[in-house]
Amino acid sequence: MEDSDFLTSAISTLTLGWYGNADGRHELTVRGRHEYVRTLSSLRKALPNAGKSAPYDLELLAAIELLAHYEMYEFGGRSSHGWMAHLAGAENILRLNCDETQVSETYLDILLSHRLISVVSALSSRRRISLPTMAKSRSPALKDKFPELLDIGVKIAEFLEDMDSILEMPPFQVLPEHHSQLPSRCVSLIKDLASWRKSLGVRSQLSPHLPSPSAEDARQPSDSKAITLYPSKSPQFLGIPFDELQLARLLHLYSSMLLTTHLTILRVETKYSESSFQSPLGDILPERAERISEAVEQADFITAWADVCIQSAWQSFGPVIGTFSLGVVLDWYRFEERITAMASLGVGQQRRELNVIECSRLLKRLRGEDAKPAKCRSSPLQTHQQVYDSL
Repeated sequence: MEDSDFLTSAISTLTLGWYGNADGRHELTVRGRHEYVRTLSSLRKALPNAGKSAPYDLELLAAIELLAHYEMYEFGGRSSHGWMAHLAGAENILRLNCDETQVSETYLDILLSHRLISVVSALSSRRRISLPTMAKSRSPALKDKFPELLDIGVKIAEFLEDMDSILEMPPFQVLPEHHSQLPSRCVSLIKDLASWRKSLGVRSQLSPHLPSPSAEDARQPSDSKAITLYPSKSPQFLGIPFDELQLARLLHLYSSMLLTTHLTILRVETKYSESSFQSPLGDILPERAERISEAVEQADFITAWADVCIQSAWQSFGPVIGTFSLGVVLDWYRFEERITAMASLGVGQQRRELNVIECSRLLKRLRGEDAKPAKCRSSPLQTHQQVYDSL
C-alpha cells in the first residue's frame, strides 16, 4: 500500500465497519478491523510529509476524521484513547495550516467536526482547550449556529477548570488574583448562552410530532435496541426530518452547557455558604432561585429528549454529545437530591429517581458498558500509539 492510498483505506475501514454492523455481517466487521490496522500503518508513513502541501494535508485530515469516526462507532466508550489520539493528530495538522483554515471553505466541514468533538471532550473533562480560529461558514443558517455555540463551549471549559480549582481550595484561603474576574465571567457566560438561544428565533420551536419533553415521556424506558453507535442505513429510522433532529441536538448541547454552568456556580456558592465564608462570586448573579429554576428546566429537557438525541443518525455526533449531556444531567440530579432546600423547585423525589435510572441506563449503553463479554472490543490503536509521533 502506497502512502497516497491512506484516504481510500480509511474510507474502506469505515464502510466495512458500518455495513458489517448494520447488516449483522461479522465477516465485514472483521475485515474492517484489519483494514483499520493497515490504514494506521500507511498513515504513520505519510505523516512526516504533513505541512508541505495544503491538498495533501486535506487528504490527511479527511483520513484522520474518518478514523476518529470509526473509533467512536466501532468501539464506543472503549475508544476514548483512540479517538482522542486521532483528534490530537488532526489538531496538529490544522495548526500547520492555520492560515488556510481561516480563509478556505475546503477545510470547514473537517474543522467543524474536529471542533465539535474537541469542545465536547474539553467540557466533559472540564479542562481549557486551545483551537484554531473557525472560519465563518456560508452554509445553511442552522448549521452556522454550531460554530457560535462551540465558541461559547470553549469559554465554558476554561471557566469550569477555574471554578474546579476553587472547589479544591479551603474556603478560608485567599484566591489568586486571576480569579477576581470570575463573577463577571459567570454573568457573561449565562448572557452569551441566552443570546445564542434567542438568536435561533422561530427555529427554536420543535415540531409537535416530535416527542414532547413531558414527565410521562421521561418515565418511558427506551428500547435498548434503538441505540446504535453506527448511523442507521435508513435516513428516516427515527421518523424525524434531518433538520429538526439537528435542531434538537443543538438545543440538547446548549441545555447541557447551561446546566453545567449553573451547577458549577451553585456548587461553589453552596461550599461557601455551608462553611459560613463569603462566596468569591459576589452578589452580581441573578437570584439563586431563578437560576435553580432554569437549571431544573434544562435538566427536564435533556432527560426527555435523550433517547432521541443520542441516536447516531446520518452523519451526526449524537453519541458524543449524548455522553456529555447525560453525564451533566446525572450530576445535576445528584446535586439536587443533596440540597434539600431545592426540593420544592426540583422534579420531585420519585421522578428524579426514575430519571436517574433511565439516564444511567442510556449512558451505560453509550459507553458500551452493558455489552456481553464476547462482544467487548478494544481498539487496535492501543497497539499503535506512535502513529502521530512524527507530527
